[in-house]
Amino acid sequence: MVCRLEKGGQIPGGKVALGCEVIFGVAAREMFPGLYEQVEETIMGRAARLDGELAGKTDRKSLRKRELLSDMMRRATANHHDA
Repeated sequence: MVCRLEKGGQIPGGKVALGCEVIFGVAAREMFPGLYEQVEETIMGRAARLDGELAGKTDRKSLRKRELLSDMMRRATANHHDA
């Protein structure tokens, strides 16, 4: 299975990716950078849409969601600068 993962012939599930992290001591996002980028792009697109839907709302739940989205964007931006 590791050989197929290394060659990109198989996409790891969550347990396999975390298992590889435990075995090799390397973060899953470093072992599978292409997969990580795909997931990140999908999540960030959804986050941007949600942020747009919440724009102008001032209720407590909406403000908390926007705060979490903002934190996520900051982390993603910092991760891209570190790479």
